[in-house]
This record gives sequence, C-alpha cells and structure tokens, in this order.
Amino acid sequence: MIQFMKDMIKDKPFLKMLFVLAIPIVIQNLISSSLNMIDTLMIGRLGEGEIAAVGLANQLFLLIITGLTGICAGAGVFISQYWGKKDLMNIKRMLGLALTVGSIYALVITVFVQCFPSQSIGFFNKDPKILELGTVYLQIVSISYIFTAITFAYSFALRCIGRTQLPMVASGIAVAINVIFNTVFIFGLGEFIPAMGVAGAALATLLARIIETVFIIVGVYKMKYELAAHIKELLPIPRELMERAAKPMLAITGNEICWGLGSVVYTKAYGHIGYEAVTSVQIVNTITNFFLVVIFALASAVLTIVGNAIGEGDVPKAKLYAKRIIVLSMGIGILICLGIILLAPFIVSCFNVTPEVAHVTVNILLINAVIIIPRVFTIVMIMGIFRGGGDTRYSLILESSTMWLIGVPLSFIGAYLLGFRLEYVVAMIMMEELVKSIFCMVRFKSSKWIHNMVEH
Repeated sequence: MIQFMKDMIKDKPFLKMLFVLAIPIVIQNLISSSLNMIDTLMIGRLGEGEIAAVGLANQLFLLIITGLTGICAGAGVFISQYWGKKDLMNIKRMLGLALTVGSIYALVITVFVQCFPSQSIGFFNKDPKILELGTVYLQIVSISYIFTAITFAYSFALRCIGRTQLPMVASGIAVAINVIFNTVFIFGLGEFIPAMGVAGAALATLLARIIETVFIIVGVYKMKYELAAHIKELLPIPRELMERAAKPMLAITGNEICWGLGSVVYTKAYGHIGYEAVTSVQIVNTITNFFLVVIFALASAVLTIVGNAIGEGDVPKAKLYAKRIIVLSMGIGILICLGIILLAPFIVSCFNVTPEVAHVTVNILLINAVIIIPRVFTIVMIMGIFRGGGDTRYSLILESSTMWLIGVPLSFIGAYLLGFRLEYVVAMIMMEELVKSIFCMVRFKSSKWIHNMVEH
C-alpha cells in the first residue's frame, strides 16, 4: 500500500489531470450545496412548517435531478470515451441527444406538477399547512425544471471533455443571485417589495436557474469550446448512434430514477412518523450532501478519466487510475466521518428548530457518520468507475435491488409496522449501503465492468 501511494504521488500527469477535473467540480458542488443549506437556513427562519413544506416540494425536484443525471451521465459515458478518441462530431451528437431527451423529461414533470400541485405534496404529508405552503412553492419552482435540464446537459458534457471551469462559474453566479433574491423576496424590501415567504424562495430559485442557463450557453459559444455546435450538428441524431446510446442511457436513467423514487418512498415513511421527522431529515440531507461534495466530484472526475482511457484503448491505465481514486476516496471518507461527528451539534444549532428536533437531527447525523465510509466507496464505484467503464446495466441492477429489496422494505417495517423512532428507521435503511459496498468490490475485482462503448 505504501509503495502504491508513492507511485501515485510520483505520477504527476495523473495528479494534474485529477485536480484539473476534480477541483472545479468540488467548488461547483460546494457552491450548490451551500445554496441548499442557505435556502434551508433562510426558510428555517420562518418556522419548521416552512422547512418541511419546501423539503417535501423539493422531493419532486429530486426526481428531476435523478432523471436528468441519468440522461446526461448516460450521454457522458459516450462523450468521455469519444473524447479519448477525439471524435468531436459524435460528442456534439451526444450533447444533442442529452438536450432533447432531458428537456422532454423535464417538460413532462413540469406539466404534471402544474396540473396536480396539491396532490404532489399530499402524497408525502397531508398536514393542511404543509399542503398550502408546498403547493405555492411547487407551482412557481417547477417552471425552472426545463432550464435545469439544459444546464445539466451542457455541464455534464463540459466535464467529460475536461472543461470544468465554466459550469463552476455558472453555479457561483446562480448561488449569488439566489441568495440576493431570497433575501429580497422571502423577507421583503420595505415598502417596495412585500415579504413573500416560501413563494419568494421559489421565485428566487427560478430566476437564478434562468440566469445560470443563459450564462453557460453564452459561455460555450463565446469561448468557442468544442461543444459550440450548430443546430445541424446537434440534430437530427443518427439512428445508429441513438440505438447504441439507448441501453446505457436507459440503464443509468433507470438507476437514478429508481434511487430517486426510493428516496421519495423513504420521505413518505418519514412523513408517517411526523413532519418534525421530515424537518430533521431535510436538515440532515442538506448537511451530509455538503460534506460529500468532494466524493461526488471524484466520481465525476473518475468517470471522465476512466472513460478517456478506455476510449484510447488503454485498459491497464483505466484500472490503475480507478484503484488510485478508490484509495483516495476512502481516506476522504474517514475525514468526512470525523468531521460530521465533531461538527454535528454546532451545525444543527444554526437552525431555528425545537430542542427535540435538534436532538433527533444530531443523532441521525451521527448515524450517517458511521455509514459514510461504505457510502463513499459505493458512490465512487457506481457513479464513477462503473459508469466510466460503461458497466451501466450492472449498476442499475445493484442500486435498484439493494434499495427496493433492503432499504425500502426496512423503512416501512420500521415506520409503519414497528412504529420505531426516526433514528432507528434511518439506521435500518443504512443496511443497504453495507450490502451494496460488498457487491461493488466483487464486481471491481472481476474486471467485468470494462466495456468500450465507442468501438465500431
């Protein structure tokens, strides 16, 4: 292991490539997580009901994010491998495919939410206050879904060709605008703008998403990046390419949607315990995701690194780089575990919640800290190494089976049948991560995860 680490440190091209890819993504993810935390803190000044309402409304946004991640990551598998071959024509075609499919997906969910807003919120919790506040928030914020789809397509494609700075800057601008508009619209601006509460938060998010989308598109064309394609280069997409891309894209999209739906079901189980439980989980997810930004960045970086190596036809290099990032991510996982344990009480004290909710939230954070190391491992394996290697079908089977055969049943057994406290239900769900990590290790050692998707 010591020699392995020495070799990694001496490999300057690898370290340079890793940091050039990962650091801007880390910053972008930190910015995005900061936005979620700031949103939750600002809404939290209004009360627990507002936190719960916005948290439940954002479960629909989670479906958008998971679906778009699947679509764009599916295209990204091909883009990263085509970049290894320097095939710009097919890179642009895959971007066109991600834009088309992602926009249709976002539009369908937007129309559904606009037609059935109260029913969408009522699926999770039927408390009258939460229904009222959540419906108001959802009707405004759902208009942003189409802009999110466009931003996602460009951001994923830019990462896969190593152009990570533009998405980072776009996210920074979006966060700054969102914070400013949140302050103005949530709490009002004297006599000029009335306080709008959760509606103001939704409007601020919508405006920030629009500006982010415009900025990233203008940036791509102004800087003349490789993705600055004419409409004829994006569309129509050749049938042969669509057929080749369909299975990986469907597998990753199915993977993400299964995970997203599972998270929605978890939220329904938490909602059965009470809206205080939903509030605690919303705070915990915001904090945990903030800590995990480095791991998600590493996963994105390794997808590109492994995909590029396989596209070049250098399988040994792909395996070596994958092993190095696994070791690095596990070390970071240990640091995250310690960070959560040490900082949990302090961070929770920043939220305006009752002592009972604060106590439960700290307990759940400590449970998350214990399970974070295997979770870090599975994130890097599934979202990075397996996807970069084109092993999308196995990832779908593994994620969906562990969540729906272990996590989801245990959540309902704990919440509905046994009537457990929230802490025990969360601990039961976490068993899923332990099982998943074992299967990830077995698959990696088998080398069956390596598939060249761009060979003709």
